[in-house]
Amino acid sequence: MLNSGSSNGFQSLLLESKFAGGKERLAVSLLFSVIAAGIAGLVLYGAYYGGITALLLRSSFFSLVAAAAMLFYALRYKSVAGRGAFYLLTLLALIPGPYLWHNYIDIVMRGAMSVGQDRWIFMALIAVVFVFVRIAVGRALIILMTLAFLYAYFGDAIPGKYGHSGYDLSRLTSTLMLSTEGVFGVPMGVAVEYIFLFGLFGAILTKIGTGEVFVDIARGVTGRVQGGPGLSAALSSALLGLS
Repeated sequence: MLNSGSSNGFQSLLLESKFAGGKERLAVSLLFSVIAAGIAGLVLYGAYYGGITALLLRSSFFSLVAAAAMLFYALRYKSVAGRGAFYLLTLLALIPGPYLWHNYIDIVMRGAMSVGQDRWIFMALIAVVFVFVRIAVGRALIILMTLAFLYAYFGDAIPGKYGHSGYDLSRLTSTLMLSTEGVFGVPMGVAVEYIFLFGLFGAILTKIGTGEVFVDIARGVTGRVQGGPGLSAALSSALLGLS
């Protein structure tokens, strides 16, 4: 039998849900934990060993993070249909990274020119991105994204200097999915190579209590100085960064 410590540790892995049944919640939580471990492993491997092409690293990172997010949001929905839709989005989110990894050589050999299968994957990717952004950020960015797509697609219908030749679905797929100029651009690279690592190590330091030690040291050094709280925050942040 599990002791109380092991039981509490296991319970901490369970995602909160007021609507999902016990077995469903357990299954989703376990899958979420596996994906989270996969994200950490991917990022750490890429940071330590390197050698992973930017497009492959970023797309794999996105697939795992988006899939975990879809699972997390699914448990918020009361209706079975709503949760089922998010489980479907989880499967769709898991496709782009492995697909690009498996077909990378072929994509390079054809100069990143998209084919029919690429376009289907791209449409699934965009659907996941729109849902992800709608929930995490809000409607404002969705409106901007929609306008950007409309401008790209119907650019040939716009007169004057703001018009252009237009991006059809094939060209949008090549630009936004098969290169590092779209969804898997520089911001995604910053997220996988820097932001996630800082967040991961910060969480580890906090969990093992090292973060409190640095905060206490900073308070002891600057606590009696004028502007102490601000200096304490800056010094503790610097100590965490150096660690």
